[in-house]
Amino acid sequence: MINCMECNRVIWSPDLNLYAPWLHTKIAKGCGIGVGEDYVPWIKTRDFSSKGTSGQTHSMRTDRVIHTLSEYETIYFYILERDNCVIDIREQFPVLNLPETIEIAFNLGYKHPTKYGKPEPITIDFLITIQTPNGIKFVARSIKTPEDINLPEVRLRLKIEEIWCDKYQIDWANVDTSSFTKEMLATLRSIRSWYRNGLIIDNEFADLFAKAFLKEYERNVPLNHMLTFLKRKFSINNDSEYDWFNYCAWSKRIPLSIHHISTMNDVVILDQYEKS
Repeated sequence: MINCMECNRVIWSPDLNLYAPWLHTKIAKGCGIGVGEDYVPWIKTRDFSSKGTSGQTHSMRTDRVIHTLSEYETIYFYILERDNCVIDIREQFPVLNLPETIEIAFNLGYKHPTKYGKPEPITIDFLITIQTPNGIKFVARSIKTPEDINLPEVRLRLKIEEIWCDKYQIDWANVDTSSFTKEMLATLRSIRSWYRNGLIIDNEFADLFAKAFLKEYERNVPLNHMLTFLKRKFSINNDSEYDWFNYCAWSKRIPLSIHHISTMNDVVILDQYEKS
């Protein structure tokens, strides 16, 4: 019996009787259950040895801590947060109906993952809820390094995800991470600092700020020089001009290239000049 599909939702029931006994402890704690701020990932960073590349970030969209298990996952999470169509992000989403994934694995000639000798749920890196003109859409995304994606066991595991998602009409894909770099991660973290600093958003002011910035933009002028001009122009007296720049870049009012480091002392590279 499948209990994860209800009308236009993708959600697992909290009824423990529906699941294998060895999963009950985690499910009773809410792991894999719920949506939005109530969701708890099946795997948390403390459960995963990742040589320092895992992380926790408070999400402005779901109002909870997101657990990412690699820098690549963190980059993709930031990309999702910048997308206004995204209304929910569930990381490390488990497929709790073990008989289905065990059958898929058997048909593929693949040994299903186990833990302590018991079958362990396949987890999907991100299950994303998207608002479209035609209603709610669910997409599943796997995040693997360019090296890992070529490993036979990884490809078979991803095939299990793909087949299971296809059964329930969930759009599944493996994300191309070949362009993901440490510079990209640093820039996304930098332009997201307006949220950590508690900037109070005024979208009308943001529109004016971005328009003035783009009007004065020069390719070889460091950011701090342009921000000094904008601080005077808008009579900003609380030293928040850097936060306003970051918010405008985060919200894509300023088309900042996220593939280059962006600090106060750097020149600003916009997307249209990225390859020049």
